[in-house]
Amino acid sequence: MSAHSLNDRYLRLIGIPLAVFALLMSQMPISFPGRYDLLWKYFVLSVLYTWLLWEGARWMLIRIREKNPGLEQTSRRILIMLALFTVEVAVVQALVTGLTVYLHLESPSWISAERTWLVNSAFSLFFVALVAGIYEAQYFFSQYRLALQKAEHLKTRQTQQKLDALKSRVNPHFLFNALTTLSALIGEDAARAEQFVDELSRVYRYLLRAGRQSEATLAEELQFVESYAFLLKNRFSEQAFSLKTPSPPHPGMLLPALTLQNAVDYLVRTQHTPLHIALLLQDQRLVVQCPNHPKVRPVEVVDLDWRQLSAQGVTRNQDDRLLYLNIPLHLPNQPV
Repeated sequence: MSAHSLNDRYLRLIGIPLAVFALLMSQMPISFPGRYDLLWKYFVLSVLYTWLLWEGARWMLIRIREKNPGLEQTSRRILIMLALFTVEVAVVQALVTGLTVYLHLESPSWISAERTWLVNSAFSLFFVALVAGIYEAQYFFSQYRLALQKAEHLKTRQTQQKLDALKSRVNPHFLFNALTTLSALIGEDAARAEQFVDELSRVYRYLLRAGRQSEATLAEELQFVESYAFLLKNRFSEQAFSLKTPSPPHPGMLLPALTLQNAVDYLVRTQHTPLHIALLLQDQRLVVQCPNHPKVRPVEVVDLDWRQLSAQGVTRNQDDRLLYLNIPLHLPNQPV
């Protein structure tokens, strides 16, 4: 069913005749006391009148929605509907009033044909606007709900695209630095070069696996970041870089994959060495802590680095001495 269609089939087939009959039964004692022989004539005429109004208003309502579908066009839709409904009611009521005169149907002695047209037009416009208002409210809230769903889907897709782009960017750059470091180690310390290759293979196995999943356990991330930190120590030297990791009481807690690598890379790019990083567990978050000695870098570059972490739900704060990155954790099956 189209978003602009109206699900009112049974209301049109059953509701209109029943409503007309009930209204006539309430009016007959006042307008035509004792003249129930006129009931069927006015019933047929009233059903015809109501059906013409309903179908005309219904057709216009659907066309107006098709031309002005957006939430921002709600006011325009309402104004157009009121104008067209006013014209429609006036024309249809004039036709029915003329048909009543033509068929020589009796009218109440206390009201003229012109007054009948005016009163019936006013009542008809009120009820048409009321029903159309109900339809418009349903349409507005359905469109509003759809807009929220689209916005949430777009936000999720944009976040995933940022993470995918980050993963694809980090691999070639990281591999180049790692191979450069390995080349230097081979001639200086063969045993350490062999350990470097082992840790590099662990890092790349994790990077390949993390590229196919959105979350990882805390234990997996900590194990990975230890291997990653070993590679950085060989790049910067033991004195220039260090990383302390905790023993998690709940290693099965989850966080976005590669968050720790992104956090460490962010600190490497934005902080001066020596860079000594400590990971601390506090409630349901992992705090990445280091001395706060920021490099002087272009604002747009710093913002880009931070947006990559912010997309993973990380927050930051600092004091006079330390910088803190707060990574949210959650248990499996726990809402994020």
